[in-house]
Amino acid sequence: MSVIFRLILIRHAHAYERTIWEGSDLERPLIPKGEKIAKKLGKKLAKAISQKKEKLNVLYASEAVRSYNTAKKILKSLPDVSFIKTASINPEMGTKGYLDLIAESQQEGNMFIAIVGHENDLSGVVEHLCGACKIRWKKGGYMILDKIHDEWYLEVMR
Repeated sequence: MSVIFRLILIRHAHAYERTIWEGSDLERPLIPKGEKIAKKLGKKLAKAISQKKEKLNVLYASEAVRSYNTAKKILKSLPDVSFIKTASINPEMGTKGYLDLIAESQQEGNMFIAIVGHENDLSGVVEHLCGACKIRWKKGGYMILDKIHDEWYLEVMR
């Protein structure tokens, strides 16, 4: 059984809490702990991807600073991966933007993509693709999903 499409969904790392951040939600940055976690996450993902002997085609992130900065830290361990920042997966946009992005990426011929996004939208994407389940999705956590024929499978959750 061969994988037709592989997807990594990543929740952004730890950012300043909304309750103490005075600026716009899109401008809320990572805290120092989040920066360290994002850097470690990049190394973990680079190792997981190299074990698959496949190439990650594109890493997408929302326009939110915390998502964008998580992606930039990850890219330090994946320097040959394309990066796209998109408003379609900004916080509170819902799952449609993610699902459209996945479909468009497949149509463009990408076989392996990653998305740095936001909870509860990420859980909504997993529920849509794989069916209803409760997810304990920690900040800086990720899932690898495989599409085989027309079915989605959860391969890894960390």
